Amino acid sequence: MKSSIGDTLYVKGRIGWKGLKKTEYLKHGTYRIINGSNILDSKISWDKCGYISKERYEESPEIQLRKDDILVTKDGTIGKTAMVGELSKPTSIASGLFLLRNTLPEKWNSRYLFYFLQSKSFSNFIKSRQEGSVIPHLYQKDFEQLELPDISKEEQNRIVYILDTLTDKIENNNDINDNLDILMTSMFENIFQNLTDQNFSTLSEIANFKNGLAMQKYRPQKQEDSLPVLKIRELNQGFTDKSSDRCSSDIDNKVIINAGDIVFSWSGTLLLKIWSGKKAGLNQHLFKVTSNRFPAWFIYGWTNHYMKKFKSIASYKATTMGHIKRSDLSSSKVIVPDNENLATLNKLFNPLFKKRIQVTKENAALLDLRRELLNHFLN
Repeated sequence: MKSSIGDTLYVKGRIGWKGLKKTEYLKHGTYRIINGSNILDSKISWDKCGYISKERYEESPEIQLRKDDILVTKDGTIGKTAMVGELSKPTSIASGLFLLRNTLPEKWNSRYLFYFLQSKSFSNFIKSRQEGSVIPHLYQKDFEQLELPDISKEEQNRIVYILDTLTDKIENNNDINDNLDILMTSMFENIFQNLTDQNFSTLSEIANFKNGLAMQKYRPQKQEDSLPVLKIRELNQGFTDKSSDRCSSDIDNKVIINAGDIVFSWSGTLLLKIWSGKKAGLNQHLFKVTSNRFPAWFIYGWTNHYMKKFKSIASYKATTMGHIKRSDLSSSKVIVPDNENLATLNKLFNPLFKKRIQVTKENAALLDLRRELLNHFLN
């Protein structure tokens, strides 16, 4: 017999009259609060969480977090999930989240519940609740009606073991790439600050920054003859999915992105990424960064060098969407070593950069496999 979430599990949200005003959020403190925007890629960005007073924290004991609690967004982008690990500070949730707690550990594996909420079954449930809605919202009464699979605890444990093994490998690869990024950035800054034999150029001279297309003008005529569209959302998550827009495959090859390409979001959320997903069409407000003269690590390193400056420029724009201009690329000076030094540096940096691309592609394949297994086991 199937069980519903409301019948078997603890589900709570912040009570409406206890909602927090922006003025009540603190930059520092002892009592932390999580918003829906703090959840990305099924993880909690703890460093971006705000703080609240002790009084506001203690007035809502029913939403004080514990280890292994599951969070689900119910406003904005609904259906995002994250699982709470070790808590370094007392933490509560904002009004845009549900807290889901496993009160029947003898029946349910909490990790299984977490994976179930990442499955196609749950995404279809979310879509069914969004149809016809002007403002996306997941109501608690609807969420509590969601049926859970009728499956033994032993089978849950088996599924969790398989999916956790893949997740651990993916997270290990992410750590490798994070460390490689730190290492390469540190080496790049140190070497180019102390380079003696040098010439000067600009970002716009060493690399081609090809802007994407307004892909809504390039709709596919047939679904089988199309590509997913790479927008900021896809760049952030590292892959395209079934909810991604589609564009015609008959577009300029210069705006087609493949795994390993460098992509720079220059408007809105400024990001510099090595694309890890499948072949896609590049949307406007994103640059494909290439060069016919210099190796990829060189143009990536210099673009990365100026990201802090670019974000600062964008933040001061008196528009709703901060951005940079091509003139900002032209005014960003770079040091170009002579051919001999460049060849020497290439032997140092190229293997590291290729390793990053290799790990990025491996993770893309592992993510695809995990999504397939999620849908196989949990639908």
